[in-house]
Amino acid sequence: MVYSDSCPAFTSRLIAQSLFRASLVFYNREKTMAGKVVVGLVVLAALINALVPGAPGEILGLVLLVLGLAHGYMSVDADDATAFLVFAAAAWVAGSANVLGNLDMIAGIGGYLDGILDGVVVALLGAVVTVVVMRTVNVLKG
Repeated sequence: MVYSDSCPAFTSRLIAQSLFRASLVFYNREKTMAGKVVVGLVVLAALINALVPGAPGEILGLVLLVLGLAHGYMSVDADDATAFLVFAAAAWVAGSANVLGNLDMIAGIGGYLDGILDGVVVALLGAVVTVVVMRTVNVLKG
């Protein structure tokens, strides 16, 4: 790609702006302030886990999981969670395939982006567990 070879600063800035806009979209979709705080904390923990060398990955992974469980309880409707579950599955497949780290056009920061995506996927899968449990409880109640 022409821009990544001739101007890596432009490419890095463009990717950072795209990530910022995507986080704003998810932040603005939340209806409650508590949901917005949880999403903000997930993004912050994922950024720290991916970008800070020597960060306690096990503890941050547990924090991301707990935040995901809380997000699933507070913000996802268990009776109509199809769109959320499809999004979580797509993010999980993209994270496990290491797509951002393998792209040549973002070789300098692709690994960092993949680490951020991995952290967000941990939180999303925690929310999926909560949705499955809530849906099971609702079905058993009748």
